[in-house]
Amino acid sequence: MASRPSDPLVSEVDGSPGAGKPGFGEELRRLREHAQLSQTELARGVHYSKSQISRVESGRLRPSFALAEACERVLRAEGALTRLIPPPPRRRSPWSTSPTVDLPGATEVFVGRVTEIDEMLSFARQAGRYSSRVAVVWGLPGVGKTELLVQVAERLLERHPDGCLYLDLRGNGDPIDAFDAMDRLLRRIGLADELIPADPTERSALYRRVLRGRRMLLVLDNPRSAADVAALLAPGGQSVTLVASRRRLDALDEARHIHVDPLDPHDARALVEALVGERLSWLQDQDRSDLGIVLAACGYLPLAVRVVAARLRGAVWLSLKDLAAELGDTDHLAVLDDGERSITRTFLAACGALSADEQHLLAYLAVHPGATVDVRVAAVLSGESAALASRRLDGLVTASLALPIAPRRYALHELVRAVARQHARAILSDAELRGATERLVYGYLAMAQQADLTVTPDRHRPPPVHPADPVWPASFANVTEARTWFEAEQDNLVGICELAATEGLHGECWRLAYAMRDHFFRTKALRPWIRTHEFALSSARMAGDLWAVAVTLNNLGLAHLHDGRNDLAGLQYTEALKVFRDLDDRIGVAVTLGHRAWLAHATGDHATAVVEASDALALYQAHDSRRHVGITLRTLGLAEGALGRLAAATEHFLAALEIFVEMNLVFDESMALNCLGEAARAAGDPSAARTYHVRAWWRARVCASLAEQARALRGLGSVAQADGRHQSAARLVAQAAALLGRLRDDP
Repeated sequence: MASRPSDPLVSEVDGSPGAGKPGFGEELRRLREHAQLSQTELARGVHYSKSQISRVESGRLRPSFALAEACERVLRAEGALTRLIPPPPRRRSPWSTSPTVDLPGATEVFVGRVTEIDEMLSFARQAGRYSSRVAVVWGLPGVGKTELLVQVAERLLERHPDGCLYLDLRGNGDPIDAFDAMDRLLRRIGLADELIPADPTERSALYRRVLRGRRMLLVLDNPRSAADVAALLAPGGQSVTLVASRRRLDALDEARHIHVDPLDPHDARALVEALVGERLSWLQDQDRSDLGIVLAACGYLPLAVRVVAARLRGAVWLSLKDLAAELGDTDHLAVLDDGERSITRTFLAACGALSADEQHLLAYLAVHPGATVDVRVAAVLSGESAALASRRLDGLVTASLALPIAPRRYALHELVRAVARQHARAILSDAELRGATERLVYGYLAMAQQADLTVTPDRHRPPPVHPADPVWPASFANVTEARTWFEAEQDNLVGICELAATEGLHGECWRLAYAMRDHFFRTKALRPWIRTHEFALSSARMAGDLWAVAVTLNNLGLAHLHDGRNDLAGLQYTEALKVFRDLDDRIGVAVTLGHRAWLAHATGDHATAVVEASDALALYQAHDSRRHVGITLRTLGLAEGALGRLAAATEHFLAALEIFVEMNLVFDESMALNCLGEAARAAGDPSAARTYHVRAWWRARVCASLAEQARALRGLGSVAQADGRHQSAARLVAQAAALLGRLRDDP
């Protein structure tokens, strides 16, 4: 490439070698050789000729600041070259001014955000020869976007000798448009009033001429739109613009977009400790566990954390326990308001910037008790099509009030949901809220019933629990899709069950719990299992439905049995058995006897377990209930095995396995195979035990049962230990423990 003396990267030097900043050429050569690059390779990296690089290294060509930056980027030597060269001199123009810095003061207490700061600094230091460099940070109201920009700008001031301008564009209040912003910025630069045209076109042209080529830092806070930001960008590629926005400004195509999340719990704790100081140490000595509750109620938002820190610092009588209790109240938003800073006011301003349709969707979403929502649920709540609901949800994402977490699934921050509940009461009537609640509960019930039907098509379902007509498309392509839906919606389903109970939808409440029971049994998610069925039992009693009471008692008793609360399970089975006998429900009686048999086996009364299981088996066989026959044979085999009758136990397990394979009940199949493996081990047949446990592990993986996978691995570990393969045994047992740990970590 031919030498171009007029190029802004380099300029010819009149005179002998050594002109320019002493030492630059030598340092460039040293860094290039350290990076093992030839002059040709370096020239290619900065888009100039080898001869230009050679003359710069020999001192015959004066380097520019931009060339120094470009070389630093290629050589990964940040600051090593730019510190050796002053910014290029510029011919003064009629509007030349002294550098202005009007950046707000940075707070002394700032924690976290290391990743975001590093990303913005790296981006801002890249040489942009032809276009402006723009970084946009966006996120929730109160997440600390402005303070983050101020911290970054302070670190960039030395690299921008022409000054730094900060302007709040007031996008959520009385906005400043781009035309007005140009006037304010030009005045701050130092232009006299008479030099600033009133005509929009002429003012824009002047703004571009004044800023072109300057090495300025522009910080724009809270813009109304991407168009307002685009109009204010300085041409020439030497300036950097940092933007803080509640809205995602997608139309700024060439900008670096950085989403700012709430603080992580560790950084939130560090922030409140720094703000409160020694008093916090004293408070934590009094009640050590409550700070985490306080920070979680703040949603780890810096604004909310600062508000509660101010309260702790100023109110000497306030303990962490008292503050945690206040934040645990339904209307805890009032606690996050210190008169000058208000979470409610901040979030409501963001709500006010939404379109009318987006505001209504946000209000309807407030009915939903969960933290996540998919497009189908949003459509049912709002009474719109899925396509329109998806568009509205994207609008909430753009406004930083929702966050996409999976395809067609969104999360709402807890404080957004709290403000949305206030917003809903303001714009929706009681009838609209009630209608949305009913649509939500009916829809979830239909989905849960269809998912349960897909996973366990042969489950005994009397007329009271036949799947309802779906409110939204409630079908699943296969078992895996249905299981995945249960796992994704588990927390929401617990909340919907409670919502149905509190809103008097008692029939829907207990039916929803019934539809979730097999999911809970397969995953061993005991806490949500017990919680939903406690609501269901209360609702069944309120509805006066004796059959619902009995079936819920059985399902709740099974959860308590797996939780080790055998006495409570026994009481529930006793009541359920009486109700089913009073109703002359033979299948209900058989189910309860089967549960009682399992309880007797679990408590060591194996003889009673054999009697109860045999009675249940006879009832199931009389009604040709094949799945229940298989389940009861499995229970009977366990009791027989515990009594030392291993041949009879194996016979029962094999008969149960045949039924499960025939009916394609993979989860039950994995349980039966593990039972056979354990019986084979007890009978002294390690080869058969290994075969059964390996088969059980594979089938448990197919049905995603962590409990049965762990059971199979434990069995294989026992076989390995007996064979003298101690390292293999330890590894298998550790893998089983890890799976069981994942189960215990489930909510």
